[in-house]
Order: sequence, then C-alpha cells, then structure tokens
Amino acid sequence: MRTVLWCTLAVAFQVAVSVHAEQSEASPSATVLPAADFHLRFTRSIPPAIDLRPAQRITIVEPRGNDELLDAFIDRLFEYVDEGGSWQVEKSIGRIDRDGLARLRRQHPADAYLTATFSCNGTKQSAEGSELDETGARVRRMHEWIDATCNAQIQIVHPDGSSWVMFSTRREGTSPRVNELTNDERQVAYQQAVRYAALNAAGMITPRAVHDSIDLDDSAPQFDEAFSMIQSEQLAGARALWESALVHHRNSAALLYDLGAVCEAVGDFHSAARYLEAATRLAPHNRRYREELEMMRRRAAGK
Repeated sequence: MRTVLWCTLAVAFQVAVSVHAEQSEASPSATVLPAADFHLRFTRSIPPAIDLRPAQRITIVEPRGNDELLDAFIDRLFEYVDEGGSWQVEKSIGRIDRDGLARLRRQHPADAYLTATFSCNGTKQSAEGSELDETGARVRRMHEWIDATCNAQIQIVHPDGSSWVMFSTRREGTSPRVNELTNDERQVAYQQAVRYAALNAAGMITPRAVHDSIDLDDSAPQFDEAFSMIQSEQLAGARALWESALVHHRNSAALLYDLGAVCEAVGDFHSAARYLEAATRLAPHNRRYREELEMMRRRAAGK
C-alpha cells in the first residue's frame, strides 16, 4: 500500500511540473513589454528647381487651336500643379501678348501666367518575339509598337508681360507590343508621353512634400509631458517646455538633442543646428546624435 501511495504522489508531482512548464512556454509574452515608439514625425517641403515665390496665384493659359495633344498636356499640367496645393491655380484659353494679357488680367488676375508650345513624334518599331498560339504552343511572331516623344517649351511671364522664366521638358511613352498596330496603340504611346511630360513640368515648379521622422531620446527632462504635446501636434508647446527646462538642465545632451529635433520639425534649421551641435559636443560618442546632426544639415540644404 505504501509503495502504491509513493508512486501515485510521484506521478502527480511530475504532471504538475509538466503542466507548469507548458504554461510557461505557452505565454512567454507575459513578461515581454513592447518597445516604445518615441518618434517625432513631420512633413517638410523641398523647393522645386524653379521657384516661383512669392507668386500665390497662377493662371495656366491654353493657346487657341485644335491641337489635341497640347490640350491634353495643358489639362494634365493644370491637374498636377493644382494637386500640389502651393498656389491658387486657374486655367484659361488665350494668348500671352499685350492684348491677351490685358484680357487675362481682367478675367483671371494672377501673379504669373504660364503657357506652352508642344510637339510630339512617334516611331514605329518591330522585333521578333514569342507568344502562345491557339493550341497553347509557343511560336515566333513579329511584334510592332510605337515609341513616342513629346517636347514642351514652358513660358512663364509676369502680369506686365515681362519674362519670368522659360524651360523645357522632354518625355517618352511606348505602346503595347502587338501583331498589328492600330490607332489605339498609337494613342497609348502619345498619351503616356504627354502625361510624363506634364508631370515633369509640374514637378519643376511645385514644391515636393517629404515625410520624415526623428527618434527622440526619452531620457530628456520632462520628456513625457513634451512628447504628449508632440503627439497632439503641439510642437511649439513642446519646444517652449523643453527650452524652459534647459534653464535648469544646460548640460543635458538628451534635452538639447530633442530640442534640435523639434526645431527642425517646425522649420527652424538655425536653432536645430545650434542645439544638435551642442548635444554632440556634450556626448561626442553618441552615434545617434551625430547621425541626426548630419541628416539635419542635408535636409536643410534641400536634399
């Protein structure tokens, strides 16, 4: 009887140990906390190659005529510039000469008037390729396609007619490869080239929005309160809070680093450089501080 009792107790102990081990393995996440995300996310604007500031209103002028590709280019250009949101954009039909500008100024007052000349040409191409026939067998056949090239000359003038800037863009498009070309394939090639030309022209005069983020140092004084403001998009409040804290924590590299990050996010690159340089002097071996200082310099240069 005593032997049976001891065997029963031993088996029960082994079962209990096994169950405990399985429970521990089944829930390892109970002791692992998720990593905190202390990123400052912001959007910056990269100036275009051709800066039209201080203009606020632009009228895109479509020349009179029946050139379908030019009409399509002007329509696309208007669409892309308007989507950029940098200016109030209107579109009109007219001419950029003395009489035409007089009418435009009355009907569409603007700070700048943009017009274009446009030309496209296409080249038929052919090459042997392979495809599946009706039976599923692979066969060799001749394929044809169109390579189209469109050139646009953009002219922008002041309201008095004096020249502001002129620039050109050239883009290409291609049609699908088919056994026999039709007008549909030709239109695909030309419309593609038109769209790329308009997109490139708009990009040359429209600022580009870029999304960035900076990993903040949560060891800075009053971090929780300031980061709560940042999450609520109160960047000016977070900056003011940390600048007040700097009075009592002048040797806090983390505070200087976070201040530099906030200043960059609000576009104050001069203050951002001053704070980040101070942070790297106090903590010269901190790789994150050095890298962020270099990134800030590159972003300040518009890269």
